[in-house]
Amino acid sequence: MKTIKTSVIIALLVMISSLAMAQTEVNESTDSKHELSIVIDDIFAPEVVAIQPIYNDPYVVYYSDFAMLDKYTTKIGLGYKFHFGENALRTKFSVGIGNENMDEDYDQDSDYDYSIESKNSMIKAFLGYERNITFGKAQVFFGFDFNFTKYTSDVTTEEKYTYDDYKIKRTNSYQGIGLSPLLGVRYYITPKFSLSTEVKYQVESYNGESTRKYNDNPEYKEKVNGLYTKFGPLGSLSVNIHF
Repeated sequence: MKTIKTSVIIALLVMISSLAMAQTEVNESTDSKHELSIVIDDIFAPEVVAIQPIYNDPYVVYYSDFAMLDKYTTKIGLGYKFHFGENALRTKFSVGIGNENMDEDYDQDSDYDYSIESKNSMIKAFLGYERNITFGKAQVFFGFDFNFTKYTSDVTTEEKYTYDDYKIKRTNSYQGIGLSPLLGVRYYITPKFSLSTEVKYQVESYNGESTRKYNDNPEYKEKVNGLYTKFGPLGSLSVNIHF
């Protein structure tokens, strides 16, 4: 009986000590005002931007739907947060680059060949606010970001027939601004090191210009504008240092 009582007392002391250490770690973590992050976005799927169809182009009688999608590789970014109490001001800068080439010969016995070359770049900047709720070593945070996007793409499509060739070059450039509500989770591995992930509902208004050239015909320019919405990023991981 005495042995059981001793074991219970030791177990209680260990539990109290563990809780005290955990609380100390959390307090030390939340006392850190600065958070510097390396962020990887769109891990599971690249961001896809749908470009307006160009069938109203007076010089183009045919254009592949394939060229209407511009895909980006996983975006890499740097982030910084300034914490005060359970609140934080946040900023992030990220870059995504995509290059895609396709060359199709549909029939070895025919003289038809189709190829496409695509080069794209996307730069995003964010400035926002978040509120943190602490659960032991974990934190749930929610807030919003104001965002700015700069996007450019160059796509060249070529079709070769027996008696004729078609070459279409498309260049797009636009800027966008928006507001994105967000929800995320952060977990402290140590008081100075944490991992986090988040998801946003992105709403962005964009405008710019699309330029297209068909063979040796004059360039056709068109203003591009609209509203872009999506849930994302599709897979986000942030490695954070607190100091």
